[in-house]
Amino acid sequence: DPFATVPLPPAGTDLGAPATEPAADGPCAPGNYTTVARCTSFSPGVYVIAGSSPTTIHDAVRATDVLLYFTCSRQTGGTTYPEPCAAGGQEGASLDGAGSGTAEISGRTSGGYPEYLGFAMVFDRNNTATQRWVGNGDLVVHGASYLANPEALLDLRGNGSFMAHGVTVVGDVLMRGQGRDQLHFSVNAPDLPVPAGPPQVHLLH
Repeated sequence: DPFATVPLPPAGTDLGAPATEPAADGPCAPGNYTTVARCTSFSPGVYVIAGSSPTTIHDAVRATDVLLYFTCSRQTGGTTYPEPCAAGGQEGASLDGAGSGTAEISGRTSGGYPEYLGFAMVFDRNNTATQRWVGNGDLVVHGASYLANPEALLDLRGNGSFMAHGVTVVGDVLMRGQGRDQLHFSVNAPDLPVPAGPPQVHLLH
């Protein structure tokens, strides 16, 4: 695990604030969410997605200069709050794509915490959730994608695909497709400082 010493949750997040669902389709600002499926655009910053089910992308969405952090949740008085996943493993929030859903996520290039620059998707280290990209769902990540639990799975089915421009850390990969390139690693985006060096994949399982 090349990022084992990176502190989580990311500095600057407030896990004591409620996680909510956007009231309507439209632009989203950094904060705590139960799903970002209704976000049509993302302002730069850190987004905490809390829960025990995936956000499913059905259309095209693009997020630039963001860090998406996927963790677990608790319910208090009917309100959802982000919470670290249980030691030993717990299924938390994730990101899925189906139909023609395409997500293009570019990691942090600004902000006051240099240790998180270049990270695009980060999962709680005890989050065992699976990412599923099925049908024609595509995930493109510019920067580091960090799913550090050994049970975390990247599941690519049908024509679902994953393209990484940077280091990817994941427990395991399952590919069942229709003959197209489902898993592709390209050169690092030059404006993303973390990580340095050639693109890599680290399978932890």
